[in-house]
Amino acid sequence: MTWGAQTLPFELWAVLLALIAFLVAYSLYEHIRQRLDFYRALGAKIVGYHQLINPKAEVYLAGRRFEIFTSGPKGLHSLKIKTQVEPLGYLSLRKRDFLDRLTFQKDYEGLSLECEDEEWAYKLLGQGEFKSLMARLFSEAGADFLEIRGREVLAGWYIKGSPRGVGEDRVAEGLEVLKRMSETLKGFPSAQIYKANLRDWMSFRLPLIVGALGTASGVAGGFYRYKPLCLAEMLLVGLLVLSPFVFLYLTLSLLLAGHGTTKQGLALKTLFFCLVSSFFLSLFFLPYVNGRFDSSEPVQKLDRVASKQRGFRHGPRVVLEDFHRRRWLCEGFTVSEEFYRKVYKGAEVEYWTKRGLLGVEWLYRGLRLAE
Repeated sequence: MTWGAQTLPFELWAVLLALIAFLVAYSLYEHIRQRLDFYRALGAKIVGYHQLINPKAEVYLAGRRFEIFTSGPKGLHSLKIKTQVEPLGYLSLRKRDFLDRLTFQKDYEGLSLECEDEEWAYKLLGQGEFKSLMARLFSEAGADFLEIRGREVLAGWYIKGSPRGVGEDRVAEGLEVLKRMSETLKGFPSAQIYKANLRDWMSFRLPLIVGALGTASGVAGGFYRYKPLCLAEMLLVGLLVLSPFVFLYLTLSLLLAGHGTTKQGLALKTLFFCLVSSFFLSLFFLPYVNGRFDSSEPVQKLDRVASKQRGFRHGPRVVLEDFHRRRWLCEGFTVSEEFYRKVYKGAEVEYWTKRGLLGVEWLYRGLRLAE
């Protein structure tokens, strides 16, 4: 078989894509197989999937049902066990990490504590049986966190690969502790405050929904027709424009859902996801607004080619002498393959820009050789 100059790239990409697809499929297969094998070794029954790719199992102890599954972003995953309890409330205990110390998260006997109704939480923690079981969970079972959320009690371990790193003995010990803990909680009153679900909405769901809707609007509106001359300027202006909204939203989140010792975690999580959404809004939505509603007149610009570039991440680009000397953080102008081939260093080029509604210049007409 002979590979011509034009067929080689296509065939090479086909091989690479096939290899990537195989590696992804194999990784997914191993991910699922390791969890299925571990759950079966515990004597658990597979009952479905959690977050699409994580098998979920159930096991019964003395007639009480427990769920076992992996999820979450810490490390790569967390192995979790949970069961139902009677009181409604929110309490989170976890082994302290650098971020907890940096943000002065409330400390309780060497663990980081989060709760909404502090009176309820300390009353529960003051119960001798519950306190003894909590200590047993973190020491003998080696758990990394314990959480009462709604009418569920949940414990877990941070893992980076297979749940076998936790060990069957520790999971069995954790199940026994949670069984006794759920019995201890029978008859315990519910908390006066419960805003855990509202915190989820305020901290990451609403910011991500707004970011997704804004991004979709920009894409549907054709943001690419209003390309900013300098992406760095667009991101900076986006930060300035959106910062007041982020600050107001953060304040509202703390007022509505920040109770007890949850304020630090809520503020950090909300700020992080608001910044993520702001980044995508600045890439897709604000360029659309900046160009679509711009009523300024086009302005012709003349410049000379300083160099030509071609990178793996982008197509052919041209760097201009005057423009990029004044705006050295800006990327080169993306051009067509035909223009890239015929343009040369020192050639005089022209392009047209408009001022932009937000004050960010955008490319009204692309580069061409000046006549």
